[in-house]
Amino acid sequence: MDDKLLLSHQVNLINMLFFLSRFSWFAVVLIPVLTALHTTHALVERALGQVDVVSSIEGVYDSNIFSSHSEEGDFLLRFSPVVNYSKRLGPLILGANLGGNFGRYFENSDEDYSNPITNFSVRMAEDFGLFSVDKRTAGKIQFGFDTDIGQRTETNEQLQDLISYTLYSVSSNVRYNHSPKFGVGSDITYELRNYQKLSSQGFPYLDMQSLRIGSSAYYIYSPKLDFFLNYQYVINESPNSNSDFINNTVQNYSLGMEGQITPKLSGNLSFGFGVRDYDNASVQSEDTLLFNAGLIWSWREKTKMSVNLNRGFAPSPQDQGMLTTDIVFQLNQRFTRRVAGTLGASYGIVDFTSNQKFGPFSQRNDRTDDRWGINLGILSNFTSYLDGRFGYSFVKTSSGFGDEFSNNRHLATITFIVQY
Repeated sequence: MDDKLLLSHQVNLINMLFFLSRFSWFAVVLIPVLTALHTTHALVERALGQVDVVSSIEGVYDSNIFSSHSEEGDFLLRFSPVVNYSKRLGPLILGANLGGNFGRYFENSDEDYSNPITNFSVRMAEDFGLFSVDKRTAGKIQFGFDTDIGQRTETNEQLQDLISYTLYSVSSNVRYNHSPKFGVGSDITYELRNYQKLSSQGFPYLDMQSLRIGSSAYYIYSPKLDFFLNYQYVINESPNSNSDFINNTVQNYSLGMEGQITPKLSGNLSFGFGVRDYDNASVQSEDTLLFNAGLIWSWREKTKMSVNLNRGFAPSPQDQGMLTTDIVFQLNQRFTRRVAGTLGASYGIVDFTSNQKFGPFSQRNDRTDDRWGINLGILSNFTSYLDGRFGYSFVKTSSGFGDEFSNNRHLATITFIVQY
């Protein structure tokens, strides 16, 4: 055998062994934990509440890990153990998730991540009301409270980068049905994102915080369907920085419906109008039509079709504003009791408002990216505690600024999920 070929095989073998050794601790930690939980699960559930452990291990091939024109591909192994806890205390349901999300790349080891997952929530049980036990009758009060503190590492196709940030989020909502036909509600959300690195395009990332305050009025058409009028006020800021486009306020007005629209069609549908005003007086305000839809049509007993449609303003950590329009169609088919499949298609447009230098231009330019994609998946329930999934997707991005912001991405995943 040729010495160079032999040396190449030896190098590949060493690289593979080194790659696998970086995951050896998964089995060391996972097997004892799952064994202990399997034997003590019933005791824990009776004494403290319901405890479930969900662990997934996923093999990924990503042809474009940065979703950029460089189109650099790599293999990724992801491991996500999460403990889910829930407990009912009178009218309240407490929930918490604690775990981690670990990712290791074959070639790009500097992009490896170990992200904690911590969520906490409080809900009012739907079968409890201060004056009534029905879901939509006089005196019914509903509220919820959620917190999320953790780390995120993800490929963002809009920003065209593999991004990493620390997330701090808290939100609450309340609804009061004044009568059998009318109700009011409000919600508030605060979110802070601390970004860790520069973008692959060379643009700096700025930390972002946002405060969303919303109020709604409901007309209760039936026990399964509401019509609503909603107003939302959003403050977006970049702490400790002078941003032309991140620092802005958004006002959204929308009218819509949610619930069981027909015997086979359910979900939400709304239309409205939005205005974005920038803190920088030299940047003109923007306005646009808004729409949002998340509909599921139960075509047959084993076949469902869904459509998700969204258009609205979104902030960007690269000192630019985004107006996003997305539509996703998906077909869900159950073949047998244990096997199901999905087939989908998507199309999206991102309109950027920025002073960044895009391509040959140095003044303010409103770059526009078009994106379309397809996806398919197979889901199999092997046993009562083991599921398997296979997925494939393809996304093509075409930018008005040419090849610098145009790219293709293939993504294939194989996942095993263990739940106790």
